Amino acid sequence: MTERLRIAVTEMPAGEHWLDSDACHYVCRVLRLKRGTQLLLFDPGSQLEADAEILNVDKARARCQIGEARPTSTAAPWDLTLIQAVGKGDKMDRVVRDATALGIRRLLIVSGERSVVQLVDKKAQKLGRFHEVALAAARQCGRGDLPEIIIEADVNAALKLLAESTRGFVLSPTAELSLGVQTERALSGGVDDPACWALLIGPEGGLSPNEMAAADEADFLSASLGPFVLRTETAAVTAMGIVLDRLSGQG
Repeated sequence: MTERLRIAVTEMPAGEHWLDSDACHYVCRVLRLKRGTQLLLFDPGSQLEADAEILNVDKARARCQIGEARPTSTAAPWDLTLIQAVGKGDKMDRVVRDATALGIRRLLIVSGERSVVQLVDKKAQKLGRFHEVALAAARQCGRGDLPEIIIEADVNAALKLLAESTRGFVLSPTAELSLGVQTERALSGGVDDPACWALLIGPEGGLSPNEMAAADEADFLSASLGPFVLRTETAAVTAMGIVLDRLSGQG
């Protein structure tokens, strides 16, 4: 069976319909697809997908026969939460973009004690911006759903949102064991393998002693990413990649 090409759309009503403008541009101008091409339309915002066939293509538009929508088949497969202390500038946009593309289920953004930027006063505005970034990333990478994004006041508030069964890791440059080793050890528990996972990453200045103590009280394991100090956004994508790589190897 020929694999269907995945095309991101904003709507997918059943029947004969023209695709939305962005999808038409991608189909007609970028891919230059022809009549009869089999598509899989998907919308991360609604978490739906539908089979479709191109009926007609002109220079800028594509008309398709669209099937009935169904729940997405490409939702994030692992329950991994990233608790990220906010960084300066557009660093959080990159974290949201990478977290979405890698398959994070939940992103808790907090104002760390050493964070230069505070988000509480602009919570609604920032949430809207982060949702737009996540949606664009999901459409680009083919992900069929979106991560849950929550802004919390501080690390303690974010930790309270985690399930009791969560196995968490907090990044620390002084940790004796690497994140890869800590993850593999946690996965070696057989039937007691945790169902939920979490990462806690500090801002540019790192987590404060109080925040490290809160993580320890929540049974988070300290882990390092090597001998060098990384930017907070670099640490985030590296840590997510390590944990998700180990999780994908389990199943």
